[in-house]
Amino acid sequence: MNDVKKTETDALTAAETIKIQFSGLEYDLDEIKAAVEADYKSKFEGEIESIQIYIKPEDRAAYYVINSEIRDMIGL
Repeated sequence: MNDVKKTETDALTAAETIKIQFSGLEYDLDEIKAAVEADYKSKFEGEIESIQIYIKPEDRAAYYVINSEIRDMIGL
């Protein structure tokens, strides 16, 4: 019998998709994150060190905080 030990590098990474459904609409979390990053880069300078995204489907908006100081929003 062959005793094989698995390491973390042997583990497969599962594909992940996160969707938010609300009032007949569907939002993709990866698309929202990409849109937030693009919005930030189009308006502000500097690297993104931290990002917080607050999705409010009832407002059809995603509010974000970048680097604990930049606050803005995008429409969904």
